[in-house]
Amino acid sequence: MSSDGIRESFPDVADAVALRKPRRLPVFLFGVNPYAASFCGLRFSDCMLNDDLYVDCAIRLARHFQPDGLMNVNAALAPSALRGRRLVERDGARYLVDEKTGEDVMRIPDDGNPQSLIGGQITAMKGTQRFEDAEKLAADAPERLDLADLADAPTEADDVYAANLRRVNDALSGRVLLSTGVCNPCNPLASSFGFESLCLAMLERPALVRRLANLYTIRSLRPLRARILAGGRLVYTGSSWASLLGRSQYAEFFHEPQAFIHQAVRAWGAIPALHATGAQMHFMDLNVASKPDIILVDHVNSIAEVKARFGDKVCLTGGLDPSGVLYRGTPADVRREVTALLEKVAHNGGYILCTSDCVVLDTPRENVEALFAVARQFT
Repeated sequence: MSSDGIRESFPDVADAVALRKPRRLPVFLFGVNPYAASFCGLRFSDCMLNDDLYVDCAIRLARHFQPDGLMNVNAALAPSALRGRRLVERDGARYLVDEKTGEDVMRIPDDGNPQSLIGGQITAMKGTQRFEDAEKLAADAPERLDLADLADAPTEADDVYAANLRRVNDALSGRVLLSTGVCNPCNPLASSFGFESLCLAMLERPALVRRLANLYTIRSLRPLRARILAGGRLVYTGSSWASLLGRSQYAEFFHEPQAFIHQAVRAWGAIPALHATGAQMHFMDLNVASKPDIILVDHVNSIAEVKARFGDKVCLTGGLDPSGVLYRGTPADVRREVTALLEKVAHNGGYILCTSDCVVLDTPRENVEALFAVARQFT
């Protein structure tokens, strides 16, 4: 679907992105993975390991809440994504274990805050490669990022991500804006080499890091075109590691790749949305300068401050803590918190209601319904 098609099918989202006040406040539901599992009465780990369950949960979630956008519609940890890993149950918990080393890759939570899953990944990300061995890898890296390097990006793909997007999109008849994602190269570099090693390399081997950042950017973008065509018309981007970097580090190594990702997403007819994960106020202006259509603001940042500084330049979403009142409070608490948030950021347009990350597993359904009720009544 082209950008014109998005405007026709989702006029309220298009108005918000254009910084106009929409007829109706759009709502994105950031909860397909993992909230959809508990919404459907399943264990998260079951849903992660079975694509059919994952797709069914996404469809049922969307049909119940009828959001404008459904965030995080990528793929479960299906068998095709688990090569070299095996599932182990130990002490009442499930773990993914590396078959070669026997080490835990991550613990899969079945309740509580999904951030525990992210924490498990970060703890395990010690890196499997060394920068000393990266020169050969970097030899294939482009000197400059250029859309011409993506001209032959496939328009069809059989990977699990595109297949799941297509199945959900077809079932919903294209009535919900589905998202897929692509990482800033900071993520794969930190995962491959270890975050501490990456920081040292930025000091000692900056040219190598820049070349590798270009390489990982092109590699991550190549399969994205097919996923967009399969239904992922909203592409959320960014890095869960970036908030740990200083402003100068981010500016030197990862700002240009981030801007290029947004350029490619827009060229392929989708909406680029930057997920500003973690504390990013120290380079929020760089996020804006990378020209996403939407910035999803983590609740640890002041969305009111972001709105005051940049609300005339970019559409905002997020700002609502998924592990706070929405998870722990009552529907009345949720109504008060959401109303207060909207009073701060939504009256003049340029805002889409969404939590700042995945809705927490086992969040009460009535609390999510209260969020939608406030949004639907907001003028």
